[in-house]
Amino acid sequence: MGPIGIVLVDNHAGLARIARRFIQQDQELAVLGTTPNTDVLDFVVQRQPEVVVMDLDISDPSVLDTIALLRLHLPQLHIIALTLFDLESYRQAALDAGADAFVTKETLYADLVPCIRRIARAVEC
Repeated sequence: MGPIGIVLVDNHAGLARIARRFIQQDQELAVLGTTPNTDVLDFVVQRQPEVVVMDLDISDPSVLDTIALLRLHLPQLHIIALTLFDLESYRQAALDAGADAFVTKETLYADLVPCIRRIARAVEC
């Protein structure tokens, strides 16, 4: 079994680079690409990751629509919503849209990699 394939979706290229470098320190994980929140479905279909880590920018309602679209077309895909704010309303909106898990940027270094591993094994984060 190879590494867990991951796609990062973030409209901020700098934050995506930081997350990519952090994730790639783990040899069991492979970042297959990063993309802003445009044409995500095609990007994900082309790369076929097990996990998508999506920046949850609530000021952009299309992010929740994108999560729902991914869930509809790729039901086997695992989706982690990543956000700056640990608010219950954000968490619930992400889960209602179809995300499997929710990680805050504040706890990114402690929680993201373990969450990716658990979710790829179908264990709730």
